[in-house]
Amino acid sequence: MKKKLQLIVFLTLLLSGCTYADTMLKPPELVWNVPENIEVDQNVDIDISLQSEATEKLQAVSFVLQKQGDQEMKNIPFSQDEEGNVKIQTKFAEDGIYNLYSTMQTTDQTIKPIRQIVVGEMAETNDEKGESEESKSSSHH
Repeated sequence: MKKKLQLIVFLTLLLSGCTYADTMLKPPELVWNVPENIEVDQNVDIDISLQSEATEKLQAVSFVLQKQGDQEMKNIPFSQDEEGNVKIQTKFAEDGIYNLYSTMQTTDQTIKPIRQIVVGEMAETNDEKGESEESKSSSHH
């Protein structure tokens, strides 16, 4: 009798967990439109749109930009249309890798995506360095 009661309690908990999982909202996806090649002191347009199964709109939005290795964080101005799509227009003062931190609140949830942006010329990758060192060493024969 005790085992039957335990089995009933276990199955009830299991089924209620499945029901809860089915009703949970999937987080909305963001579609980032960032130019591939960004030069220093060039005007850059970044477009962000919300893709969601629910009829959600972005309600509160903020963006902060930080260059990797720097402590300073800079608030980024943006515009937002009626559908919640975001447009950022900015310039980058130096070559480097920047992190664009965003906080976006929809009707039901808050998401905090981060986007890396590469600006200007970056240092050679390890593969390129290896190839150039091999070509230098082979020419000394």
